[in-house]
Amino acid sequence: MLEFVRHLKRDEGPKLRIVGSPSIMRQLLEARVLDVLRVMVCPLVLPKTGVERFFGELQDAAFALSSQ
Repeated sequence: MLEFVRHLKRDEGPKLRIVGSPSIMRQLLEARVLDVLRVMVCPLVLPKTGVERFFGELQDAAFALSSQ
C-alpha cells in the first residue's frame, strides 16, 4: 500500500484524503508520507495512565501548526 501511495503522490492528480481510518493514518505517519495532518479536537477521557493507546507507540513527528 505504501508504494502505491508514494506513486500517487508523485502524480499531479488531485490531493489525497483519508477520513476516519486511524489504522491507515498510523501507517502513513510511520512511513512519513503525510504532508498535512488535520486533527479535529474532541473531548477525550484518558485511562489512569493518561496515555491514549492509539498514539502511545508512535515516534515523535514535527508538524507545523496551520490555520487551515
